[in-house]
Amino acid sequence: MTKWIISIGTGKSQRQLISQAKHMGFKIIGIDRDPDVNLVDDNLKISTYCHQGIIKVLGDAILNRKIEGVISRTSGPATFTAAKVSEFLKLPTATSIFAQSVLSKSHLAKTAIRKNIETLKIVNIGQELVWDEGLDLVIKPDQPILGKQNVYRVKSLSQYQDARKKAMNESFNKKCICQKFVAGREIGVMIAVSRGRFLWHFIFEEIVEEVVGGKFQGIGVKGPASRLKSYVKKSLLSSCLKFIENLKATGFLFFSFQVTEQNNIFLYEVNQGLSGDGIVDFLMPKIWPNVNFFELDVLLSIGEVPEFPSTALFNQKVHSYLINQPKKVSVITC
Repeated sequence: MTKWIISIGTGKSQRQLISQAKHMGFKIIGIDRDPDVNLVDDNLKISTYCHQGIIKVLGDAILNRKIEGVISRTSGPATFTAAKVSEFLKLPTATSIFAQSVLSKSHLAKTAIRKNIETLKIVNIGQELVWDEGLDLVIKPDQPILGKQNVYRVKSLSQYQDARKKAMNESFNKKCICQKFVAGREIGVMIAVSRGRFLWHFIFEEIVEEVVGGKFQGIGVKGPASRLKSYVKKSLLSSCLKFIENLKATGFLFFSFQVTEQNNIFLYEVNQGLSGDGIVDFLMPKIWPNVNFFELDVLLSIGEVPEFPSTALFNQKVHSYLINQPKKVSVITC
């Protein structure tokens, strides 16, 4: 019997993952408001943001078909849809509980506090703020659609009002969050799990700069992250595992932390799947040229436990790239 996989989204960022699944022998049902019919074998023309609508019409599309897994390489509300569709079909998933924290920064903060994980304190969510002299805040969409595009550091009332408007306009729920600015390094942790079982992790560093107007802009990534004390690395991984404790989650999960000079760590973002800043597209192939992370992602999605590469071999070499020059990966020896 032909085996099928459902892809939430069929756009440019999903092509490599879908192509890998097809190379592995799967037929693909693509779900998208404007599906790429040349990429998939069948499609549902519906927005990836509409999980209830998708589940309502999914029955006819999967009739007499063996659905093995759900794949996605998306951000924002589509991540929640991927989890909901997987749960409806009783397939491996990052879980809708985790996806809620991907979708909403305020939900992430509440979850972290409940689990006793240090996070950046939220001053307010979208309300008008009484401005006090000396405030130093970061404004961002509560439910971002465009990554870091509308994340700002503000030090004046006029900056705050402008940043607030832009962040709210982008946010899916039209709310923004205000957090106290904390200086530090942007450290990411990528983990792989299968039904709650921890399999593998990799620690990297995001290169972020503050440009004119207080806007934050991601300019590159390097990894593995260097100059981190062993106890900090353990704390980072421990926070990740505590966050997903009892979820029985499956897949690649990303966690973003602010690490201060005093080695305090603050969780501020989570993501699921192989999305974000070209890490898997450009950085990983240079570190592990013989490892296909898209294949690993497909295998996780169908419930298999693949073999992961060793991270111990690369402790002395740091690979880095700039987002505007992604194919030019440099290597330095620590």
